[in-house]
Amino acid sequence: MLVRVAIIALAACGSSSSGPTVTITAMAGEQPAGGATVVSHTVAGKAIDSTTADAVGVAQIGVADGALVTVLFPGIISELTPNIEVVTAPLADGMTIVGPSEDSAPGNVVGGLQISPKNIQADSFVIQLGCATFTVVSMPAVIDVGARCMGSDQNVDVLVTAMKGTNAVGYVAGRVPMTDGMAMFAPSSWETTYTMVPVTISRTDAVATWSLVSDGLAFTTPLGQVPTGLTIDRVIVTADIGGLIDTTRWFPTVPASISFEDSDFLAPLPASLTAGYSWTAAGLGDAVDLRASWDTSASGSANAVPPGPHHVQWDAILPPDATMVAPPPVDLVPPATADIALRYVDGSVDDGFPATEIHADTIVPPVTDGEIRVTEATGLR
Repeated sequence: MLVRVAIIALAACGSSSSGPTVTITAMAGEQPAGGATVVSHTVAGKAIDSTTADAVGVAQIGVADGALVTVLFPGIISELTPNIEVVTAPLADGMTIVGPSEDSAPGNVVGGLQISPKNIQADSFVIQLGCATFTVVSMPAVIDVGARCMGSDQNVDVLVTAMKGTNAVGYVAGRVPMTDGMAMFAPSSWETTYTMVPVTISRTDAVATWSLVSDGLAFTTPLGQVPTGLTIDRVIVTADIGGLIDTTRWFPTVPASISFEDSDFLAPLPASLTAGYSWTAAGLGDAVDLRASWDTSASGSANAVPPGPHHVQWDAILPPDATMVAPPPVDLVPPATADIALRYVDGSVDDGFPATEIHADTIVPPVTDGEIRVTEATGLR
């Protein structure tokens, strides 16, 4: 297997440039982004070279001083592709650009989950499977389980909350095996108390939420309330201030306490972005991200992006002292009506610009135990 992978890697799609080239790797989450369109260009948007990534996401691309590289995700874009991610970053030899995960799991139903708890006085029941949430009005109940809800094995994680109006009156949680297309969840009693994690937030204008991750699937409860019976692999907490400042913290286990101090938030960002995508450098954090989102039903050419409709997000991820960038020379150009934000991102793990590892979602490399701070200004000045 190792020999086969090495041979494929050597067959990376080649550059059309006669000048110097570098090698980059395009990844869709943890999987290679085979077939991804890769373009090198100047910061002013002038094309230098273009190619496609091979089966293991490797591409050789022509370079020039100060060149940027843009990668289109997913690797193969069809007329039915709903979401397209375009990532632009300074070009460096050996760099990896990580786009969104391609959901390769089939969406079909793989079995059923029968839930048969003890009786409880409730108006409705909210059922979380991590990948989907259902609401039923009575128990027992049988719900379909999709392949995406199975996590990494043949077990189903489930959290059921009994509701009386808008109030929770009990819950049950557990992990049950899927056998011959059916999983059975029959808890002997309802839980009414949670293990409480103390939460302290210095900013009174911050709103915090969390996700409890079980086998890669995210479950939600009120912040600080840990349900008995749910197997928790990690915890993700986000504190948001007005939709423009947020800090996300990752914990490898359920923490003993959660605290956000003033220093855990970046400063507000004044609006400085102008038409033509130039701005005044704030010099904050590890990177600046120009993010534009728009919907399109057309394409500039038939090469990489056929007509949609598509929802497009472009992230130009640059050093924090950058002051401008032009749209990349690809089929998708942001219209004047695009939603635009200028975002400064600071990770607690690495200092300085992450020149060899760029992530479309977290911008700086993700962390397993630490935080990422973001401050942004939206629209044009």
